[in-house]
Amino acid sequence: MKKKILALFMVLVLAMSVLAGCGDKKEEKKSSGEKKVEAQEDSSFFKELGKVSDLKVGSEKVNLKYVIKSDKLAEEESLKDFLDADGNLVVDLTADVVSESETKVAVDLSVNMGTKINGKMATLVVDGNILYLEYKGLLDTLKSFKDNEQIASAVQQIESNFGSAIKVDVKKVSEVVKPIMDKLMESTSTSNPEVGNIAKVYMAVVKDLIKNPQGANELVKSLSDAAEKNYENLEGVDGDMYTLTINADNAQKMVDDTENFVKNDAQKLVEDAITYVYKVAGEDALGKPESELKAKVPEWVDKAATEIAKNKDKVVEEIQKAKLDGVLKVKVDEGKSANFEIAMKMEAEGTSMDYTGSVEFKAGSASIKDKIPADANDITTMITTLINMYSSQITGAASDADLPVEQ
Repeated sequence: MKKKILALFMVLVLAMSVLAGCGDKKEEKKSSGEKKVEAQEDSSFFKELGKVSDLKVGSEKVNLKYVIKSDKLAEEESLKDFLDADGNLVVDLTADVVSESETKVAVDLSVNMGTKINGKMATLVVDGNILYLEYKGLLDTLKSFKDNEQIASAVQQIESNFGSAIKVDVKKVSEVVKPIMDKLMESTSTSNPEVGNIAKVYMAVVKDLIKNPQGANELVKSLSDAAEKNYENLEGVDGDMYTLTINADNAQKMVDDTENFVKNDAQKLVEDAITYVYKVAGEDALGKPESELKAKVPEWVDKAATEIAKNKDKVVEEIQKAKLDGVLKVKVDEGKSANFEIAMKMEAEGTSMDYTGSVEFKAGSASIKDKIPADANDITTMITTLINMYSSQITGAASDADLPVEQ
């Protein structure tokens, strides 16, 4: 089990790095094998990713597809409506995104799965503080499961009470939720300080990123710079797209690079993360002084590096046993468009999984106006009233609760 966890850690480090952004190195890159590939431009996989965040306004299509193959699936009666003609579980998700600005975004979500789930399920619109949700497609899909009394009853209740679209003032709901969350934090911190501290940090980070999306940029840049330096041998080019390849053939190299990543860069990354956490969550963020926590970082990193070095062969074996085969591709036309692709395969205990995904973004003027449902039922007051009614049960302190009800 320990070896499997370490194998997962290796892939996770790469995945985190992929999501992080760009680096600044200017060297030739290598493809997934031992062959060297001369990049057509002065760029790389991680550098291209760094350009994606500059594209904020425009239209985007996101597609994710999972294909799970196993002889055991067809034997499950409960899954019959969710399998394709070949007995595979295929989940095909598509999101069409319109970004008018950072606070005006609309998403059409479509799902294809088996014989009964097919087409547009819902539309989510964020218009400043107002959130809209239109879900007629989902209701129509649920109606196809008419033999299930519970589903039929739920659909009837939803339609009679809310129709097929709702509207919520998120700011008003947040104002009512905040005192409850504060009491929960206080109560948790008293009964279980460690859990309370973690919860406090989580809420502080989320709040900071919502208020200032660029707040963690330095931390993200440090991570991507480290990835660029340590995983350059996994990078390459395919046509005009920059690639990052992770597979059974380069498993040894990936493990070696991850060991170097931990030895050479993990300490600074963890220290930077601690600095950020204490900056947004306060001097008592994790129940200890910042300096005391940072003093323990070298020991943590040394233990992690030792564990990886000790189990490298087994980790490589696990990756090869799973026949992991993954390629990520990205290309950005600065200020105009971005394309991202991922293809990943693996096997385990007679079951194989194929995962593919793509993101196509085109910059330009966009509007969410046509996406806002005109007949949305405003349920803000109902939500705030219910929160107030049950706040004492949630916090266990009814006598102390003094929460406003929005009218």
